[in-house]
Amino acid sequence: MNAHMEAIRVSWKNSVDNNLVASIYHLLGWLSGLLRLAHQTKDAEMSFACGSLNAHSNCFGEFVTAAKECYSIGHEWVAHAFTCLLISSTKVKVLSDALIPVNPRWRSLVPDRTFDEAAIQSIGSYVDEEERFMLPAITFDDEVTQAAVVTNRMTSGSEVTHHLIEGAPFLPSQVHPFLNAAVVEHFGKGAATQRGQEVEKAFMYAVHARYLLALWSDRSAKPNAWISLEKVLEGAISFEQQSVIAAYEVKVSGGVKDAPAGSLLCDDTAENALTYLGKTAHHDAYIWCRNKEMADAPFAVPLLLRHGHAKTEKELVDQLKKERDQDKVSAQDAEHKEQSTRQTAADLNVALLLSVNQAARKAFASHANDIVMVNASAMSSVSWLWQDRTDHEATNNLQ
Repeated sequence: MNAHMEAIRVSWKNSVDNNLVASIYHLLGWLSGLLRLAHQTKDAEMSFACGSLNAHSNCFGEFVTAAKECYSIGHEWVAHAFTCLLISSTKVKVLSDALIPVNPRWRSLVPDRTFDEAAIQSIGSYVDEEERFMLPAITFDDEVTQAAVVTNRMTSGSEVTHHLIEGAPFLPSQVHPFLNAAVVEHFGKGAATQRGQEVEKAFMYAVHARYLLALWSDRSAKPNAWISLEKVLEGAISFEQQSVIAAYEVKVSGGVKDAPAGSLLCDDTAENALTYLGKTAHHDAYIWCRNKEMADAPFAVPLLLRHGHAKTEKELVDQLKKERDQDKVSAQDAEHKEQSTRQTAADLNVALLLSVNQAARKAFASHANDIVMVNASAMSSVSWLWQDRTDHEATNNLQ
């Protein structure tokens, strides 16, 4: 991002609204052609990159159209581009000559291709020093995915048309909300709390995307296989806590689910999925896991996604409880009371708590084995939305 800013200020003699830096940076994927296009003025007064938040919103539709014309993605490349978007948005490291892991539902419809080939086709760019493939999200929105079709010729000579949207696990805007014009329209106008709530689900889709990418990379894996939690959270966990999550596996083949209306308890968790509760729930979300040594006893691991100030150790220790006292259903009968007195700490507490923070955070020494700190900025291109706009560290965590 620093190179982007330097090019704007020195080489192109342009400026950019500070409130738009992160949005522009992640939407355009480092492509110089799109960065230049973002600074072309509209009505000689404003541009997509400069001229206030209102200008950003007003220019959004026209800029998307122009960007997709400059870097159009043909239908024959959409299956690969979808994977590239997930890799770019979740910051997964890849080798340039590696095969792009395609969704198994599309694999038989398209040939094998590498990230180098994708770069040659201007699908995105490969950053050698970071071993990352960057796809400009602005060029690959929901409309591109929904419109994509692949036609295959059968041995009989007839042609069969496949609509790729039928096999898409989710839409691009769900992992990258800035592809949604409605989100762009009110960006910066709401409070930090509102922005944080918008990105909570986007982070959950990033976790789901990480799971899918690991699954698709193994062609022998079953569609609903268990994947190492360490692999899914790769790069987002400190070295000191990697051994903790190495003991767990995750299965979220069911995708991202909303808990039933009014649900506040761990018991409302969907199996084989990520479950979102949000609002006033004790835990914001859950991810379906199991301990490798107890494979026949999967359980829900809480994800704390709350934005704002980091929780204290005391607050997080309290959230090791499966549920708050006020959330429990009051039972008056003696039998229930007797059962409650027999419950152990293992019955009342979760085995693992994932505390998702906007940036890296040091683990608590006394709870290093059950409260794991997750660095959201290491695996989500929209995690910066959790930052308060006045936070002086906001621009230090965009990469």
